[in-house]
Amino acid sequence: MPHRGEAVLALCAGGGARYNLVMNPDVPVTPEEMALAQGLASRICFFDGSAARRTVLLEAFQEWPGERIVAVIQVFDAGQKAKIHRYREAMLALQDLLGLGDALGEETYELKQRIYAAARSLGQDDIARWMLNPPGRYEISEEELRLNKDLARLTLGERRAHAKGIRREMLERLILDHDSIVIRNLLNNPRIREPDVLVMATRRPVAAVVLEEIFRSERWRYRVAIREALVRNSYFPVGLGLKLLGEFTAPLLAQIAKDNNLHPEITTAARRLHRQKMSLRHGGDSPPEESAPPPRISRGEPPEHEYEVDPESYGKVEDEPTE
Repeated sequence: MPHRGEAVLALCAGGGARYNLVMNPDVPVTPEEMALAQGLASRICFFDGSAARRTVLLEAFQEWPGERIVAVIQVFDAGQKAKIHRYREAMLALQDLLGLGDALGEETYELKQRIYAAARSLGQDDIARWMLNPPGRYEISEEELRLNKDLARLTLGERRAHAKGIRREMLERLILDHDSIVIRNLLNNPRIREPDVLVMATRRPVAAVVLEEIFRSERWRYRVAIREALVRNSYFPVGLGLKLLGEFTAPLLAQIAKDNNLHPEITTAARRLHRQKMSLRHGGDSPPEESAPPPRISRGEPPEHEYEVDPESYGKVEDEPTE
C-alpha cells in the first residue's frame, strides 16, 4: 500500500500540475480514496455558489465512514498547498461547511463529531482541531460591547435598515456595530469597499460574530488581504483561523508564528506549516535559521495609507443628517 505522500504525488503529477506537497507518510491513502477525492473535488467545481457546493460535500461525507473523510480531507489539503485549482475550491467548500456548522443544524454537528473521532484515532491532530472552534485569544467584554453615542441613539431595527442604505456617513458609523445582522447587511451593501471591510476585520476589541460574518461573506471571504486580517486578529475564533492557514505563504506564516497576540494554537500551527514549506524549498532538509523572512508591518496594525479612509474617522460624525 503506498504511503500518502507517494499516492498524492502520483495523482497530482498525472494532471500535469506543478505541486509542492507536505503529507504525513504514516497514514496511507488507498487508490479508491484518491479517486473519491479527485471526483468529489471535480463535482464541487461543477457548481456555482457556496450553498450548492456545501450540499455536494455534505451529501458525500454523510455516506462515508470518518476514516475515509479524513483521507479525502488530507488529499484536498495537499492539493490546495500544491496550488491545484479544484482542490483549493474543495477546501473552500470544506471551510464553508465546517465554519457554518452551527447554522447548518444537527447533521453537520454529528458529522464534525465523526470526523474529529476518526482524525484523533489516525493521529491527524490538525484535522481534529479543525472540527473544534474555541474562541480567539481575547474575548470582548460587556463594557466594550457598548455602542458609541452616535449609534446608541438608533434602535436595532434602524441600524439594520440603515446598513442597507446609501448614506456614506451612516455606513461608516455602522462599521463599528457589533450586531451580526447589521454587519451582514453592510457586507452585502454595494457601497461598502474593501478598505471598509478591512477596518471591520482589524478592529480590536471586536465581537467574534463580526469576524465570523466576514468569514462567511460570499462577497469578501475569498480576498487574500481580508483572510489574512481575520487570522491575525486575536479575537477571531481559533478553529476558523486554523482552516485558513494552509493557503498562506511561508513569509506570512513566519510572521503569524511570531505574533504573541494570537492564540498559541494559531502560532504553533503557523510555525509547523512554515517549517514544512521551508523544508520543501531546501530539498527536505530543515531550513537554516537565517532563512526566516524579516519582520514586516502587521495588517493588524495597518498604516493609514493602506486604507482609502482613515479607520480613526469611522463612527465620528458630529451631527446625524436627516433622512
